[in-house]
Order: sequence, then structure tokens, then C-alpha cells
Amino acid sequence: MFGLSKETKLDFLVGCELQQIAFSRFQLILRLSRGIEVSIESRLELKSADNRVALVWEPEAFSDLPGIATLIGASITTNEIPGDGRLVLCFDNEAVLTIHDSNTGHESYQITGGGQTVVV
Repeated sequence: MFGLSKETKLDFLVGCELQQIAFSRFQLILRLSRGIEVSIESRLELKSADNRVALVWEPEAFSDLPGIATLIGASITTNEIPGDGRLVLCFDNEAVLTIHDSNTGHESYQITGGGQTVVV
């Protein structure tokens, strides 16, 4: 919707372990350690350790959810903000999750934790 500024500080995500995944028809919620939550209402892409696209998820795509479950128990090692609205999360199992700002005019994702709420 509004993009994610490259200046946004999301260092509090590093070291967080993905503990739970919740979903509804239009939303996917990643619950991390330290009480951090990432709510996604947009397109996301998961790449495996060999840089192969393991899945692309969009709201209402329930058949792709088992692939995202491979991240449970993995911890975020780094995060990148390319400057085009995307958020890239790299995990210790070498998976890479990219959350896109793909909802024109609506919220694409929200990050809550570390004393802040970031809405994109």
C-alpha cells in the first residue's frame, strides 16, 4: 500500500524463531518468539536453501500452506528491505521468505513487536 522505507529498523526480528502459523481466508499470521507477529494479507514467496521457489502464496490459496510450515522452528538470521515495499526474511535453515506489498489501496502486511507497529 505505502511501501516499506529502507530506513525502517527491523533489527528486533533477528534471532526470532517462528513458533506458530495461523491463517484465515485472506490472512496469514506468523507468530514469532519475543511476542512478535507478522500479519500478511498479500503475496508471499518462499525460496528453499537451493534458491528454488518452493511456493508462492496469495490469500485464499490454502493448498500452499503446508510448504510454509517448513519454517516452524527456524529463526530469522537477517532481514532486508529492498526499497520496493518488499520485506525479505532469511532463516537459519537457509529458506528465504519474501513478503510483497501487493495490495494496492489496502494493507499488505503488518509487523508488531519490538515496541513498534509497522503497517505496509
